[in-house]
Amino acid sequence: MSVSSTINGTFLAGASCTLFRQIVNKPLYYCTQVLSFFLSLVAIPILIYFAFFKLKKARFNRNVLLLYRMYFGVILTSVGNSTVAFGHHIVTLWIAKSDCDYLVDTGKLRGMQILGIIGISGPSVFMQGIIIERLIALARAKFYENSMFLVGPVIALFSCIATGALVVYLFIDETFTEPTFSYVLIPSTSGPKMNYLCWGLLGANFIDLVANLAMEKVNTCIRKRYLNTLSTRYQLEENIFATRFSFFLSLIHLAFFSFYYVITLTLRYRGTWFVDDSADLMALRGIFLTIPTYNLLIGFFSIWKLNSLTGKKKQKLDSEVALQYTGPEGTKNYEVFYTWSSATNKIAPIN
Repeated sequence: MSVSSTINGTFLAGASCTLFRQIVNKPLYYCTQVLSFFLSLVAIPILIYFAFFKLKKARFNRNVLLLYRMYFGVILTSVGNSTVAFGHHIVTLWIAKSDCDYLVDTGKLRGMQILGIIGISGPSVFMQGIIIERLIALARAKFYENSMFLVGPVIALFSCIATGALVVYLFIDETFTEPTFSYVLIPSTSGPKMNYLCWGLLGANFIDLVANLAMEKVNTCIRKRYLNTLSTRYQLEENIFATRFSFFLSLIHLAFFSFYYVITLTLRYRGTWFVDDSADLMALRGIFLTIPTYNLLIGFFSIWKLNSLTGKKKQKLDSEVALQYTGPEGTKNYEVFYTWSSATNKIAPIN
């Protein structure tokens, strides 16, 4: 029997609701929604631990530390949004009483879509901000250690503004009245702009990766010129440490987000090459597994990488300050130590 419904003033034929029911009930689509929900749920405590506890022990400069926390804070926003969205998709299958009950509320859709785009574009924008902060740290290496806590907040502010501008660009003309079964699917009216956004973010990710690699090389070369300047050497060492961590983040970010952008663009441009059925194509577009997987793994990978870098840094420091006790160099060190010890013992105490 054909049914009809009205959602926020939009008339729906029964055939449209039936199509959405078929999509939601497809095993592949539903299983990926369940998996994405649990991936997002598990990622929350891991990201909180890393952003607010693990990073604090890494002794990063305050400016870059703020940007790292903002970066992971944006990811946490994406994770929270994804958890709610996928949880709704899972529950709807069991509580829907009619075909049109599978539709999401278009009033809530606006907020979920905005948070979703922040989660997609925000990390890329903040990675660019981290590159700018590292460039400033390199240019001001001689006195950046004692500089004011101002660079980080300013870059963070502009990064937030840039992320907001991308959201406005994408949704400025969007009414969010188009019926849909998914909170993660971009409305077709904003589809062309989403394509441009994906291409732009993909290019930004490549630039960020190359810039981080170049920064590490430049810092390493410059460090050799300041062997006798302790403060500059310290800042350059911190630059290299932070840049290596940023490069790792960029590499993981590029791999996952580039895969997501490529899949998104492929399904938008050439989706009919893979499937002919419209329900199957919409189900494929509704599978949002790449970003939840990234959100979970980036927490684990970041903890591992930070531990690895910290361990290597400590090992290098220990090797640089350790005295050699064998051979000619060891004999010389012993004589110096013995002379210093004897002279110290002869100094009369001050009363």
